[in-house]
Amino acid sequence: MGVQQLEDAWALRAGAREARLLAASHVPAALSLLGVVRPGDRLVAFADDFADAFSSGFDCCDVALVGSPSAEAFAAASEGFDASFDAEGPHLWWFVNSIGGFGLRVPDLRALGRAAREAHALFVVDNTVASAFGCDSLRLGVALSVEALDRVCAGDAPRKLVAVSVARSQLKRHRVDAA
Repeated sequence: MGVQQLEDAWALRAGAREARLLAASHVPAALSLLGVVRPGDRLVAFADDFADAFSSGFDCCDVALVGSPSAEAFAAASEGFDASFDAEGPHLWWFVNSIGGFGLRVPDLRALGRAAREAHALFVVDNTVASAFGCDSLRLGVALSVEALDRVCAGDAPRKLVAVSVARSQLKRHRVDAA
């Protein structure tokens, strides 16, 4: 099976418009490799277990790390940033683990999705632990869902891969296409 067939199968499994498989050491590295977070953008992230990767992997933009996976914490970290939906940007990105951070905290993805829309943010979820089998994040207001496949395979994968799935919703599609 070729890479395109694997990506198509992953997109179907995840309920995504499309999916890409990236060779990356972890989810923040894959997000950086995608190149969608650009100079002038702001990236707000709850990722205390990957704080260093976010702090050093996105030199091109303003990174704000929040201490809570709550909509209020993300909104506060986004205040004063004028996000745009057009292709020229700047864009506001919100990143959270569906289950993650120290203590495996579970954010309310629906509430974060609603708050992200209000803030004109593109909402990205690391869905590695929950996976598309346990958490259909693309239907909960997420624009991009990412999963570290080597972690799902308990380290038995031949190399580190991250799956990136793009939401189908027309509203989210407009924002994702612009970015």
